[in-house]
Amino acid sequence: MGMYPLLEELYLGRTLLQGTLPKEWGMLPAVRFIMLQNNDITGTIPAEWANITSLNGLFLENTNLSGSASFLCGDNLGPTFMCEDCGLKVDLEEVDCSCCAEPER
Repeated sequence: MGMYPLLEELYLGRTLLQGTLPKEWGMLPAVRFIMLQNNDITGTIPAEWANITSLNGLFLENTNLSGSASFLCGDNLGPTFMCEDCGLKVDLEEVDCSCCAEPER
């Protein structure tokens, strides 16, 4: 992945992707948005993605991911990080994210 040091947006939504997310994407130093919605992606978000300190949006709706994304929260988030259901602009009920969870009323 070192061949893409300037890549800022990775859009692969609706491309019939299958399988798990590659841990190597954690080595994309400038990526701000990862858009993988509407694909048959399974497994969890790789822990190596915590190395993506420029990440501002992660779009994974309509995939089959599960697990936690909380390790992407806090100081790892970019200055304009967008929150939605799960905090990472990840609107997946199956992925837990404690940093941007809706406050209980």
